[in-house]
Amino acid sequence: MPNITIYFFTLLQANPLMLKQKISPFVLLFLLLLTGKNYGQSGFSAKEIQIRKIMMSNPEQAKTLVRNFLTTTEKRHDTTNANMYVYYGFAHNLLNAPDSAIYYYKKALGYVDKYPKSKAKAYLNLGISYRKLTKYDTALKYLKLSETLNKEISNKNGLGMVYGEIASVYNQQFQYEKSIDYLLEALNLFKQSNKPDLINPVKQRLAGTYVGTQNYAFAADLYADVLSYFKTVDLKNYYVTLVNYGECFYYIGNYTKAKAAINEALPGLDKFKDTESKGIALAWLGAIAFKEKDFVKGVAYYDKGLKMLYEKKSYASHAIFLRYITDLNENGKYDKATAAIADSEKKLKDTPVGIKLRADLEKQKSITYKSNDAKDKSIASLEKALVYKDSINFAGYEEKLNKQQAQYQNELQRKKNIALAKHNKFLALKVKSETQKKIIVIGLFVAALAIMLAGYIFYRFKRKLENEKMKSMTMSNALIAQQYENEQESNRQLKKSLLEKQSDLMSGAMRLAGVQENINEMLVAVKEKEDGIDADFLTKKLETLIKQEDYWEAFEKKFSEAHPHFRANLLQAYPGLNKTDLFFASLLKLKLPYKDIGRLMAISPESVVKRKYRLKKKMHIEDEDMFDKILLEMQA
Repeated sequence: MPNITIYFFTLLQANPLMLKQKISPFVLLFLLLLTGKNYGQSGFSAKEIQIRKIMMSNPEQAKTLVRNFLTTTEKRHDTTNANMYVYYGFAHNLLNAPDSAIYYYKKALGYVDKYPKSKAKAYLNLGISYRKLTKYDTALKYLKLSETLNKEISNKNGLGMVYGEIASVYNQQFQYEKSIDYLLEALNLFKQSNKPDLINPVKQRLAGTYVGTQNYAFAADLYADVLSYFKTVDLKNYYVTLVNYGECFYYIGNYTKAKAAINEALPGLDKFKDTESKGIALAWLGAIAFKEKDFVKGVAYYDKGLKMLYEKKSYASHAIFLRYITDLNENGKYDKATAAIADSEKKLKDTPVGIKLRADLEKQKSITYKSNDAKDKSIASLEKALVYKDSINFAGYEEKLNKQQAQYQNELQRKKNIALAKHNKFLALKVKSETQKKIIVIGLFVAALAIMLAGYIFYRFKRKLENEKMKSMTMSNALIAQQYENEQESNRQLKKSLLEKQSDLMSGAMRLAGVQENINEMLVAVKEKEDGIDADFLTKKLETLIKQEDYWEAFEKKFSEAHPHFRANLLQAYPGLNKTDLFFASLLKLKLPYKDIGRLMAISPESVVKRKYRLKKKMHIEDEDMFDKILLEMQA
């Protein structure tokens, strides 16, 4: 069964749950609050306050208020116009109209050229909207522009927001390692400003990333952590996150906890009139019912949830529908699956969807059609799945097959034309005797019989060739699909192993730092209290213990497991480095704070800074960012 959770998380804004998680309070802080204060004005106007108040509960009415305000002829400050166009775009995003949102965000961009902070936010809005449309290159382009502006004005919170959105782009492309890197960068920036309203939504996204890597237990722990925060400050996001929490327990196999979380969320979603999130929650109850073999209840939940999502034209519709027909197929409900496919054709037509999700949808459709003896439809869906997974190779095969068929058809037509020409020639001859007429009649009969026989032989040969090719293609498709699944599983295991090793290494480093600090404290205590203690002797013994290189063997071993070639490659690139330099560079690569590095090396944080300066000088690097980039990207 495909991991549908990947789609729910990686679609992000295509998923109403993830969209609403970022809107309140994380995205609202940066996407909606383009305030007069940021532009140098004193605050919000009464009209802006009214718009912001109803934006989440009634975006259609908010859109009307913005439109009416913009049609007035009174003279307005550029920043007021920018605010209004941002509100207009944001309302369109809530109504699942990203194309229109992009248009109005660009209109806002025309008013903020003199205000870099606001311009950075406008670029961020555009990046999010293009991501909703799965135009990832364009999304990254605007997000990088926003990153540059935020760095120039030292806006750490804005930079953290950008990193969170870049992580979302990589998540939608299943590049979890890059996504985690950016999320950790964002988390580090927000921790510096000590803002729980920014920290918790990033932890929430990080939980979604671990769902994508199938680490459901850890994801559930992270969700539990942020739920306690949202319950006190943001009830709407609390209810939405409860659905994700229940999703984790579904994959863990604890259906009792999964149902409890989702059922707790449903009344809250009704209270906030969040029909999209409710539709997804009902679909998860349907999935649980299928696991418990209560198919009548499962179908009812799925149908009700999908109806809500279809009416909202939700971006989660494809992923929910894939889970539905997968459950139906796995439980032999092929007639219902066929009806669901027919019902979805028009309703899913205009909803954006990723290529991998398309491939898995077509694969499930092929299974449904095959089980209902719709051989042609099954083969067509299987072909589409292969096209999505390997479009270049399959396109070449399809072109070759079409060419072979065209050659065969041309040859058959040529032979028919030859026979027809002979037939016309016989008709053109004038027969002078009955004998000649009989010969002509017999000749025509024989020719016609030969043509029919040839046609029948060619038809049988063609059918045999097609059946053999179809059998070969089906076997090849199955083999390719299995190889693809094996490669995906291998990649997931490798990424999981690397994350575990990195976590183990960081934990070990912290424990060693604690031991190192305890030894240093003992040295100070011994030197201060000498009564009854041979202080010189004990001091020398402890100093000798610190200097022993065997003390670090455990750390060295774990670092080598996680980054086996890092030091060798660094030494090859910079042969002037000594053993101490390589050890120090290893600690910097782990991104440990200067305080912890000082504890490990028994030096002060100020000495760490000086040692880093000397190391850069040895490597002939002056730029700080370039130095950090070389250590991080050095082949491990």
